[in-house]
Order: sequence, then structure tokens, then C-alpha cells
Amino acid sequence: MKLYIIYAIEKKLINWCNKSFKKIQLFHESSSLINGFYITNKSKDCTSYIYFEDQVFYVLIFKNKKLLYYNFFLIEKNKFLNYIFLILNELQIDQNNLSLVISGKDTKGYKNILKEYFKNISVYQSNELIEKTKESNNISLLFNHYL
Repeated sequence: MKLYIIYAIEKKLINWCNKSFKKIQLFHESSSLINGFYITNKSKDCTSYIYFEDQVFYVLIFKNKKLLYYNFFLIEKNKFLNYIFLILNELQIDQNNLSLVISGKDTKGYKNILKEYFKNISVYQSNELIEKTKESNNISLLFNHYL
């Protein structure tokens, strides 16, 4: 799979990184997340990965080992369900034929809510999950070895 995400980086930052590190590749957080779940996904069936952070959740949907959908949303109480069902409706995906894999923070709480609506739900736990907390906002980086 070849996926290209184009984003702007301050030229001073690129120069500093090139001077500070011997070998560097810069990736956007979403590139790392997509690539990590793409490699994890072994199914040809329709599979959705939902990654929860404190205030944001990411939705990725794969079918036939191809990325169908990627986006992220702010979590506002239980409105996250509205976003999920809106996506499934738009893509015409039957929730009964979808494998749902969740990861991130509070997976137990989210699983309890989601299991009322999805029959095939599992939790993905990885030793590769780290949390980067040095910034003013928390950014969780999944599959950090792809960065």
C-alpha cells in the first residue's frame, strides 16, 4: 500500500532535525497510525479500528486490505457513537458484518458502550503503544517504530 499525506513543516525545524539526527524521516501522526493498523490488519473482511485518546478518537476502516476511511473527531460525551454510525451509514457498511477493534485509553469503558451495538468487537493491546506527554496537549503515538 502506498499512501501519501502532504503537510507543511517549518523549514527551520527540518534543518534543525537534519543537523541533530544522523538519519531521520518525518511522518505525520496519522501516517504512523494508518501504517500501523494496515500492517496489523490481516483480514480481507471489513474491519474498523478505533483509537481513543483523552479528547479525540480516530476511525480507520479497511476492506480487502485497503484503507476505505480515515478521520478523527473530538469526543463529546457519547456523541462519538453518532460519528461512528454516520460513517457506517455513508459507506453503506452493515454493523453486523463489521469487525470492530478498539485501542487507546479507557478501552474497557468504550467496549461496554459499543458492545450494545456491535457483535464483533475486540480490544487491541500492544506493547508498542506509548504516550508522549511533553507537549501541552497529550498526543498518543501508536506504532512508534514507524516514526
